[in-house]
Amino acid sequence: MKKIFLGIVIVLITIVGGCYGFKFAVNSKIESKIAELNSNGFIVKNEQNSQKFETLGSGQIEVIYPDKVASYLFSKIEDKDLKKSLEKQFSLLDRTTKDELFEGLTFEYDFTINNLTSKLDLNVYLTKLSTRTTYNLAQTYSYYANTQKVWFEELLKEKKLHLNIDEKGNYKLSDINFVIPNKAFFTFRNIFGDKSNMKIGLIKISDVYNDAYTKGSLVIDNINMNYLSNKDKKSSKINIENLEFADSKDSFKIKNLAMDSNSLMDKENISGNSKISFDEATVGKTAILNKTSMDISFDKIPFKKYEEMMDSLYSNNVDFEKQYDEFLKALSQNGITISSKGEATNYLILEKKYFDTLKYEATLSVNKNIPSIKDIKSIKDIFEVVKFTVDMDSQSATNLIGDLSKEDAKFTFIDTADNNIKRFEAQLKTDGIYVNGIKVLDEKELELPSKNYDVLSYDGVSGANTQVTSSYELINDNLLRVTFKYTPNMEVISAGGIAVSFPQLKDASKIKAHNTNSFDKIDYYTAGNEIYSGMLGENVKAEYLMIEGWDNNWTDPKTTKEFSLDIDITDMKSSYLEINLRGGALNETDSTKKYSELAPDENQSFTRDQQSYPVNIADIDLYTITNGGK
Repeated sequence: MKKIFLGIVIVLITIVGGCYGFKFAVNSKIESKIAELNSNGFIVKNEQNSQKFETLGSGQIEVIYPDKVASYLFSKIEDKDLKKSLEKQFSLLDRTTKDELFEGLTFEYDFTINNLTSKLDLNVYLTKLSTRTTYNLAQTYSYYANTQKVWFEELLKEKKLHLNIDEKGNYKLSDINFVIPNKAFFTFRNIFGDKSNMKIGLIKISDVYNDAYTKGSLVIDNINMNYLSNKDKKSSKINIENLEFADSKDSFKIKNLAMDSNSLMDKENISGNSKISFDEATVGKTAILNKTSMDISFDKIPFKKYEEMMDSLYSNNVDFEKQYDEFLKALSQNGITISSKGEATNYLILEKKYFDTLKYEATLSVNKNIPSIKDIKSIKDIFEVVKFTVDMDSQSATNLIGDLSKEDAKFTFIDTADNNIKRFEAQLKTDGIYVNGIKVLDEKELELPSKNYDVLSYDGVSGANTQVTSSYELINDNLLRVTFKYTPNMEVISAGGIAVSFPQLKDASKIKAHNTNSFDKIDYYTAGNEIYSGMLGENVKAEYLMIEGWDNNWTDPKTTKEFSLDIDITDMKSSYLEINLRGGALNETDSTKKYSELAPDENQSFTRDQQSYPVNIADIDLYTITNGGK
């Protein structure tokens, strides 16, 4: 009996001691995690109560330094491609935007940890938006402050944005309903998942008004997303049971939409395939499309070269054109082929039935000797194989020919071995493009239209001062090269430079490259940076992008200094590019001569830049130059 009693005592002592040991280990892990967060851009406040079998805690986490927080969070992402993509997108944000979105963002939390099993029950609540966002929204909705709750305050104060997480990374977001006054109703239900799966029961967004002019809604039911990634292979699947969109004029419905993608990557290339299918799609009252699928396959796409090319778009020191040529060269050397096939049945368009049978196949192969981008003159320089084949039932072919003939379009099919199937086939051959075995485009007609960019260039004086000038040239459809020059009007010079500012741009993301043989370096100052104003005798905070070339060893006053900028104008073609231009020089070696100059000076220009210096206006009419000078 004594032995049994002693054994029980030992077991109890062991359990109690184990509980204290586990409790100590849990406390140690919590303290370590708080220290880790505090050293990576957060401020964490924590209170906890450690009992024998469980540890309870609660507190607050606030974002203080957005850059440090982003770097910390990105470091936790295992998927290297996703991590790189997010880092790149975040880097494109200027400092002011990062602070506006994230600084002051605050979460409250509470948790329970089982000291024996390490089972976790963690709840996280968004309780405060960033400081500036909160201010801006408060100003926007101040009209409603005395009559109703401001929509975002209700969400935050009542902790409706609530995420529950367990020790395995399984999560669930509480159902959310809210209204933005005079805008829309929002509903999100049954959102849960883990690191490789997410399910969403319902997303519904609808206008608050229901009149004939503004009513609209988007409803998505039962979304299931799966994502798997390892070192070389990635796969993703998205299934949507029902999607409906409608506004005052149009409507669209689709049932059982499925998207399935797989990719395999080696050190240089990526290969894969994607499949899209749906059971039924309804477009307004005009068309019902049933049982449709499409597959796309690709092999040995030089993904690394593609990334290098895209990275060059965001770099000021990399030649995009060179990277583009290297990407094309890799494409051709790999013998790239892209193929696609699909099928559909039972389309009803304007109450006319189409496609008892519809199948297509398409193949594109890149030319193995593709030239440099400057030397591409024809479609044949890019593609070695282009082939497109469509098979459909005879009745659908007849209906289609009849419909197209009403539009004065010539469209024919050829017979196949199956009497009920007609075929349309288009193919690139050495001497042109053939449709159904008949040449429709000669080899010369495949040549790309040459663009005489010299016609779309300008070289001359900008503004009131002739010492500082600008010229521009349209390098391609989306890239404008602007060159700035400055010639001092001084007998002795020791330093000088050119400053260019862009009131429309906050950062340098539109500047794809700079070129100079005159300056040792070109400096960039984005919105929010401190820049010195000699006119004011103090630093000022930049409101927009300024780029400066400066030489501290400029000794020949007869020398003209210059630099050029390659500017992406993709989404600016319908407007003017606003440019402030000025030059300046110093003489710090000969006190008997003129000490300094501004070009233009205060008598030549009444327009000032953000540093209060007089400037020449060097604005460029992008609409005219991108439309052939018209």
